[in-house]
Amino acid sequence: MQTQSARWPTAAIVIIVVLSILIAIVGIAGVIGAISVGRMREANADLEQRIVASEERIRDLEADLAAAQQAAESQSGDPLADAFGAGGLGDLLSGLLNGGSGDNLGGLEDLLNGLLGGEGGDLGDLLGGATGGLDMGALGQCLTTAPGSLVIGDQGLDGQVDDIAAAVEEIRGLTFPSEIDPIFVSSAEMGERVRDLAAEEYPPELADFETRLWVALGMLEPGYDLAGEQLDLLDSAVAGYYDPDTGELVVAADSAGEPLGAVDQVTLAHELIHALTDARLQFPDSIEDPTADPEHGRAIQALIEGDATLGMQQFSLGALDLMDQFGMMLDPRVAASQADLADFPYILSNGLQLPYLEGMSFACALYADGGWERVDQAYANPPDTTAEILFPDLYLEDWSPRQPVAGGDPGAGWTLLDWIGSQGTIGFGAIDLLNIFSAPGDDTNAALDEARDRVEAWGGGQARLWSQGEQTALLISLVDSNAGEFRLCQSMLDWEAAAFPNGEAGVLVECDGENVLVAIGPDEATASSLLG
Repeated sequence: MQTQSARWPTAAIVIIVVLSILIAIVGIAGVIGAISVGRMREANADLEQRIVASEERIRDLEADLAAAQQAAESQSGDPLADAFGAGGLGDLLSGLLNGGSGDNLGGLEDLLNGLLGGEGGDLGDLLGGATGGLDMGALGQCLTTAPGSLVIGDQGLDGQVDDIAAAVEEIRGLTFPSEIDPIFVSSAEMGERVRDLAAEEYPPELADFETRLWVALGMLEPGYDLAGEQLDLLDSAVAGYYDPDTGELVVAADSAGEPLGAVDQVTLAHELIHALTDARLQFPDSIEDPTADPEHGRAIQALIEGDATLGMQQFSLGALDLMDQFGMMLDPRVAASQADLADFPYILSNGLQLPYLEGMSFACALYADGGWERVDQAYANPPDTTAEILFPDLYLEDWSPRQPVAGGDPGAGWTLLDWIGSQGTIGFGAIDLLNIFSAPGDDTNAALDEARDRVEAWGGGQARLWSQGEQTALLISLVDSNAGEFRLCQSMLDWEAAAFPNGEAGVLVECDGENVLVAIGPDEATASSLLG
């Protein structure tokens, strides 16, 4: 198991699947299908009306044409123009097919545009943030499985497992090296298992580090029990997991021994993709390195989860009908999981979703670039930063971040926190900026406008923490990449004003060209020392 940063709070279980997030994502395929079907039905009705109108118009034209021919010898000029109007027959046909001046018939091009977008509205807006940074057109290019092409029988649990495993092999173009034997447990037992695994893999020094970090940034209240609350969050949210250390694949299914319903089928498919890719492609070694920078670990986690989430999407599209996909949203376990998520601070509840949503966007970008083979290649050359996850073109262009300036220190009496042996320096990534911009001071109502676009300016970042008893000093050093329309200096000043509206004296932002320092301490003197 991996010791994983709680900034994406999976508590070291890299390969969990979260129930409410899983269903929200699978619902995307259902919505796309339903909207497409609905638009096709509307289009069919519209076409039928147009055909009737066209037939009536043709009958009228035939009568007019006969009359025009009879009068042709006695009339001067163009009889067709006289019969059909100034534009003649060409304009009439143009109106039938292309709109033209025939407003009563409209244009076939406009009709077809409406089937997949156009005036039908923005599907991305309808689905909220369920697609991460991915636009719906790009996602549609990645959902290539034909509806109904994957058959999951109802011949019993063992048969379903075999069918789902075969479907996963077909989707990913890989084969399992040996027979898969998943374990099905009750939701209660799943909670106990996850708690035990998370408690083992989330050491107290990491919990202390991350608690201090998020309290200093205003994302958690002082005294918040991050370790305990994270366990509670995972207890209520996890639908399954795959343990790369043991190869154990576990799914929560309360009907022991019974055939799997839609929710459990999709959960199993997600975890089987993890097992398959680990067996054939091997998860990057750095996920097992306790001294690896969490920023790198989160990027790898997004690759792994994004792969499985995209494959899960293709599975649901090919194996489940629309009623099954929408029916999953009514599962009482989903409602309970969603309600539980709402009770946690933004950094926990939203952080839990990001590897799946942003990871799916990343995997889809690779898939669009070269199919599943391109996704496979990323396991041997994984992304290093969450900036590459949020903005996949950076990864495809082999981009690298720049080294931030070191800054100063708070002075005597302070202890540098160094839980991974990195001289106290850890990455402060693009995803961290997205989190604090989206909910300054843990308040989504205070979110900076165009938060994602602002994050595009991230060109490198690191954080250092010091402790003095209960007090914390934090220095964040960032580099502006000069990408996008927003400059990082102004964004950090805007964030400071939103997160600390009372103008706290111990929060300072200093900009020098492309370098931006954010210093937070118990007082202004300490913060000034951090700036150097």
